[in-house]
Amino acid sequence: MHDPRDAAGLVRAAGARGLPLRVVAIGGAPPSVRAAYPERLVLVRPDRLIAWRGDYAPDAASVLAAAAGFPLAEAWAA
Repeated sequence: MHDPRDAAGLVRAAGARGLPLRVVAIGGAPPSVRAAYPERLVLVRPDRLIAWRGDYAPDAASVLAAAAGFPLAEAWAA
């Protein structure tokens, strides 16, 4: 089972920009579901498109910017 804290960077980045983000742990899901999503983190857009997969999100702001369709260079400028 994956630790929900793995998604903490994505949760913080989404909160900073007011983007809705729900974390769903699939640790108790059937093996077929866990096999379909072997990465520790999967970002699924509201239209059910998988926008990003990875075991770590060291640059969570850029991951979310790309998934939301923002230009990366200016998306998170303060």
